[in-house]
Amino acid sequence: VSKSLGVESDDLARALVDHAPRVCEKCGACTRLLQALLTYLREAEQSDEPTNLSKEFALEAVRWPARHYTELPESHKLDVDIAVEAVKHCWGLFPDHLPGNVRWNFEVMVTAVQRNEFLMYRLLATDRTRVSRELERRA
Repeated sequence: VSKSLGVESDDLARALVDHAPRVCEKCGACTRLLQALLTYLREAEQSDEPTNLSKEFALEAVRWPARHYTELPESHKLDVDIAVEAVKHCWGLFPDHLPGNVRWNFEVMVTAVQRNEFLMYRLLATDRTRVSRELERRA
């Protein structure tokens, strides 16, 4: 996988996360391979230093074109982008510090991606504001 991505890294798990859309593009048609990679990420999470690699991968993969991200209305794309960027820049937002309904939607988003399912994800405008304020507060 790393060779097909053109990536040479000692940390394959991190490389998979960093190149999640390309990994999905190359492996998306083979659900078993994608599941094997997600299993590898979950096992890597069990190392000495706990990480959230499988969730990070899932969040990155949300915007993979085959997930119909490109077909979403612009407002929905913006919602997905805000959610993904919020989590990437402030991991503590995911999921425990988010308002209840947003936290649940993030869990749905990640679970759907991990199961290779189509997902249309949307944040309400009021929740977008809450996430933005929380990001500003933590910055």
